[in-house]
Amino acid sequence: MLDIAEFSKFHREFIAISSYLLNKRKIAEAEQSHTFIRGLPDALWQRILTHLQVIKPNHNLNDEWDFK
Repeated sequence: MLDIAEFSKFHREFIAISSYLLNKRKIAEAEQSHTFIRGLPDALWQRILTHLQVIKPNHNLNDEWDFK
């Protein structure tokens, strides 16, 4: 992902597909969250994680993040 437009497209498509799977009970919310993270480039995820840890310092890293 090179820019915000590319990230936005990925996010929109991911939400559409994963929401469908959630509604059909094919995946759980935790799986949705973990799968989204795995779809991000490592460098981008590390930047996001650093930011999230600053704004939510008490969040357990083993719990999923609400990305909607």
